[in-house]
Amino acid sequence: MEEKVTIRLIRNATLRIRYAGKEILLDPMLAEKGTLQSALGVYKTPRVHLTMPMNEITNGVDMVLLTHNHIDHYDPTVKQHLPQDILFLTQPQDKGNIMQDGFTNVESIETDKTIGVLTIHRIQGHHGFGQIGEMMGPVSGYVLTAHGFPTIYIMSDCKWEECIRQAIEQFFPITS
Repeated sequence: MEEKVTIRLIRNATLRIRYAGKEILLDPMLAEKGTLQSALGVYKTPRVHLTMPMNEITNGVDMVLLTHNHIDHYDPTVKQHLPQDILFLTQPQDKGNIMQDGFTNVESIETDKTIGVLTIHRIQGHHGFGQIGEMMGPVSGYVLTAHGFPTIYIMSDCKWEECIRQAIEQFFPITS
């Protein structure tokens, strides 16, 4: 029987992905609607409710994959909902912050990480141009590959630039 790939939108950038036998929670923003302040302090966030009950989001998750440490991708409530020893994969710049939140099994992905048949390739990106891009800090996209599975490219908040085009040419992710 062929294993299906599933991608479920939970809210904002938060996804639950079943891929190559692994349950991946991407960019967990798990706070209740309206309980946090937006990054610029303009409005309350998150602006919508979760699309499923918390236990359906967190039960059976094998790992967390974080593209970057902004409040709309990773919020302070995550540590209340996930085991502290869950495998937590992130870009190198965010490892220390995640460990300070009490997570004990945090690994940064420099270029790629293989877990079983799944390989996660990190694609460095940028939020924007010039001073705004510098203020926003680093961001990473990830390409998921495994033999017999479609290639998936998670761009996150990366702007379109040469490194993104090169990643698409290198990995040929699914496009429909």
